Amino acid sequence: MVLEAVFTKALLIPLMRKWFEKVLYIYETVQMENERNAPGVERGEPRPNFKHYLPDTDKRIERLRRLVNKRPVVIILDGPSVQELEKRITELDGCDICYFGLNDFRIPEKHILQKINRKYSVVMVSGKMSREGERPDIVEVVDFLERQEDNMFISEPDIRALEMARGITLKEFIRKYDQKILFYTGMPCATITIGSGLLFPLPSREYPLHFLRQSSFTILLSLALIGEPSIVAVFGGDDGQINVSELHYRGSGPIDVTELAVADSLAFDTRLFNITMPLILVNVHKTYHLKPVDIINCSTQSHYTPLRNLSYDETFALFKTIKRVAG
Repeated sequence: MVLEAVFTKALLIPLMRKWFEKVLYIYETVQMENERNAPGVERGEPRPNFKHYLPDTDKRIERLRRLVNKRPVVIILDGPSVQELEKRITELDGCDICYFGLNDFRIPEKHILQKINRKYSVVMVSGKMSREGERPDIVEVVDFLERQEDNMFISEPDIRALEMARGITLKEFIRKYDQKILFYTGMPCATITIGSGLLFPLPSREYPLHFLRQSSFTILLSLALIGEPSIVAVFGGDDGQINVSELHYRGSGPIDVTELAVADSLAFDTRLFNITMPLILVNVHKTYHLKPVDIINCSTQSHYTPLRNLSYDETFALFKTIKRVAG
């Protein structure tokens, strides 16, 4: 943990960042050459290798894509600007959108999506599901999976949370909800090496669902793109406090730490996101042979530099041009 913290903080130093980007350029050049020469490429064989994950993970990815169904994906985060979405969500009523939720998904689903009689199709909960505050208890996750609607739950395995909440093992959980779950693997930055020490090859053909363990949004955005949407729009992606006193929408953030600590953590996560997300996007597109799609952050004051920031008016106007009535 100490080594990981030192590594991630080093990335925020300008000289270290330039060195890191140079290393990545060399790595990408070598990786592209290796992939061109890889067996089976000329025959068009699928590149991702899912042997490290749940059985039939390739089919789980296809199920994720059927849920998305080439539609726009809306990711709702807990930044304070999402308050405007609560006021204006009826403007999206009738739009055929696939909604993604993150961590404490119950609050925006109740106060926003229920206004237009919609629910999340995909929910991701990162880390320990039993942590107080921003992450729901496994009880809420089970309730989500018990719904009659077709949906999907994404996480890392956390057997302790399952045993504490419902007294069931991870094996039992997988057996019962097998058709609705997808597990990825989070990796500390400092442990990610390849060959003679080159860094940051994830995700990759060999490890297509391995992601850097940093902000949960980074991972969820990657998975949304793997789902092959027509466009991705993010609401509440503020990366901190903007013109209001709250750091999170309706108190959905962690409650077991101080506000100053949360603010510092958000600022650090934002800087790390800005450094790593462009590289992650390259790896995701290359690993899954994806064409780039527009990624919009509906928060004009956000400091997420890799994303295109638009206002609510601009974002809703864009949705009207691709509007398709659900049926």
